[in-house]
Amino acid sequence: MTTKPARLSHVVLHSTDPKRLIDWYCDALGGEIVFDSPFFVFMTYDEEHHRVASLLSSTDSSSRTPGTGLSHVAFGFNTIGDLLDHYDRIKAQGNKPVTSIHHGPTISLYYKDVDGNNVEFFVDTMPPAEATAFLKGPSYAQNPIGYEIDPEDLVAQRAGGASDTELLAFDTEREVDIMATLMRQQELLA
Repeated sequence: MTTKPARLSHVVLHSTDPKRLIDWYCDALGGEIVFDSPFFVFMTYDEEHHRVASLLSSTDSSSRTPGTGLSHVAFGFNTIGDLLDHYDRIKAQGNKPVTSIHHGPTISLYYKDVDGNNVEFFVDTMPPAEATAFLKGPSYAQNPIGYEIDPEDLVAQRAGGASDTELLAFDTEREVDIMATLMRQQELLA
């Protein structure tokens, strides 16, 4: 049986003015901002922790992320097992993520489709209300990127008997060079 995503979850857009763009979506969709920084802004209009996000991009045409437009679309899975089964299935077809991140509220695997568009496959690590509170809280403000992970490590841990709770756990004490991680992610997803 093929494991399929449970839902189309969110879109992320590049913008030279992320706050202004998200304010527009908040007005248009009746939403609220759940995270606001100079580099990216998240909003939601329902129980989901974010539905539209905007990333700061450059007006410099030599930049790896110039201008405006789609960054990625995201598809959510119900369980970490479903996400890892999906990972194994498409890996067997030659598709590997260009990067994988534990963001705190999600474990996310990012791919390029055949036209070079970015696609995120993820699983929530906590219930929606808890994820929204996390995005609004001090842990996320301190590290709004998360940290890079290797999905093969998750597959091995799962095969070794790790529980879903263990696989989903986010290390809030982990040392992360936020700017280096952000720059690496932007380069990989450019």
